Amino acid sequence: MTSPLVSRLFPLRLPAHPPAGPVTDGPPDADTDGSVDDEAMDVEAEIAARDGGEVFPTILIGPGSTPARQPRLRLRHLSEEEQDIAAAAVQHFADVMASKITDADSWISGEGYISAIPDRLREVLLPFSVSPMGTSSSRDNCPRQRPPRVTRTQREHRLDEALDDMQATQQAVPSDRRAVRKSRRRVGRIRASMAQLELRRRFAQDEAKCVSSILDGASAESAGVEHPDTCPIGREELHQHFVGTSSAPTAFDYDADCGQEFRDVLNGFPRTLLGDDCFSEAFSMDEVEDQLLRVTKTSSPGHDGVGYDVYSQFAPQLVPLLHTAYRFCWLHRMIPRLWKVGMVRLVHKKGDPLQPTNWRPICLQPAIYKLYSGLLARRLSCWLELNHRLPMAQKGVSRV
Repeated sequence: MTSPLVSRLFPLRLPAHPPAGPVTDGPPDADTDGSVDDEAMDVEAEIAARDGGEVFPTILIGPGSTPARQPRLRLRHLSEEEQDIAAAAVQHFADVMASKITDADSWISGEGYISAIPDRLREVLLPFSVSPMGTSSSRDNCPRQRPPRVTRTQREHRLDEALDDMQATQQAVPSDRRAVRKSRRRVGRIRASMAQLELRRRFAQDEAKCVSSILDGASAESAGVEHPDTCPIGREELHQHFVGTSSAPTAFDYDADCGQEFRDVLNGFPRTLLGDDCFSEAFSMDEVEDQLLRVTKTSSPGHDGVGYDVYSQFAPQLVPLLHTAYRFCWLHRMIPRLWKVGMVRLVHKKGDPLQPTNWRPICLQPAIYKLYSGLLARRLSCWLELNHRLPMAQKGVSRV
């Protein structure tokens, strides 16, 4: 029996009939079946006693069973006292989950614990989110207020203050047009300043692309172009298009004649003498912490809704838990099946929205999985650089 939280977050569509059991030549041995059942019941009882009655099932992934996408977990601006309370709650959660993963005696039980980390973390931090669940009933008679925004830079903080001041002025003295106009002009000045700084950043990053976007926006043909939020093309047509563009035209054959030059280059490499520990030693806690510092905190999360910003805000509490989970995956050479689920979104590039070539697919994957894949990528890059397997033409994929 699954917990209500898991059932709500991951609704499973079970088959109409259970799978058939193995075919045997005769009736089963009653003594054998009884001993197997007793052993299974003992294992289940031991796990239930260890988990306090909670169940951490392994989610089956397939065409009829996929996790529902959760809204992004956005934490409100916490005071020092609230931050300490939230950190203590996350610390307790991390200690409990790390202990469960460490004590797991098989991949099946450990996979259930690791898969539940984002959802249990969401449950712990919901009281500190922008719109906590379960509090609407107690506030029915109170005027609803806009929750404070999550600010990341000083400019955004100034804009938030200006917007709050404008809203307060409009509600307090709506008849004072002068005060209302003054507050609106302040918001406009801050937004204009932020737009100018963003333009300077784009110009310094890619001068040609920045100038081209300015000229395209000023042209009569593209001035009124609007990018649709949803793709109007049918699912079957999109599937055929991207399968055709993303699939290899022919099956890969290592011994094909056209690959002789490639095989000669591989055979000409000297024997590797360095970096064997990159593929044998488990990840250290410093590696996990360093990888968390390298990520872009504003990146969109996957189906669990827990982004890099949440892991970074509570890094002192969550890094040991992540290290324990990643070490478990490394030792078993497997990852949870739930991590492999990605939500694909289509972003309109330009031109006719009815043409599949004018849409770019992006895959949103869980942040906890992307952190682990980043650790693997850095290990591989380290081995390639130590053994001089990267030419200068591939400088862009180096760790530097």
